[in-house]
Amino acid sequence: MNNIIFGKVLSCFMNKTVIVLIKKKKNKKFFYSKLIFIFIKIYAHDNFNLCKNNDFVYVIFSKPKSKKKFWKVINII
Repeated sequence: MNNIIFGKVLSCFMNKTVIVLIKKKKNKKFFYSKLIFIFIKIYAHDNFNLCKNNDFVYVIFSKPKSKKKFWKVINII
């Protein structure tokens, strides 16, 4: 499962951990075909503490680093 996802950094105050906000589109078919945006917060591993707040990053699914961290930062934009 090598999913690469694009997101925005919300918080970078923890050591080697960032919180990334992911935005997904979903179509509600039974309610006038309305588009709904779903926001998901994930914890990602930032090995060298390079991320800052409001940076855009690519994260990839990896083996668990801790209880909540299943993602790893691979590129900062």
